[in-house]
Amino acid sequence: MDHYLKLELAATSEEEAGQFLDVLLEKHLVAGGHLFPGETRHWWKGKIDIAKYWYVKAYTVSAHKKKIISEIESISKDEVPGIVFYEISSANESFLKWIRDNTL
Repeated sequence: MDHYLKLELAATSEEEAGQFLDVLLEKHLVAGGHLFPGETRHWWKGKIDIAKYWYVKAYTVSAHKKKIISEIESISKDEVPGIVFYEISSANESFLKWIRDNTL
């Protein structure tokens, strides 16, 4: 049985974040998602880097993890794309059904 997952992605721009979500939606790899801006502070090449990023939060099933990673790595402008999955351990059944019904 597939597990339900929340996916988080980091994108270098609003356009790239939208592209990530659109590609995943068109291929039914995610049921839906949200886009929002934010600032990142992280170690990069020996120093702390501060940058504006856009983030994608989306919902999927575990069967799609490898395909999602492959899709995002192939189109991301980041040298090391941030692709993180969290298992949804508890949610209302209608939401889980929506995820299940909208991912192939």
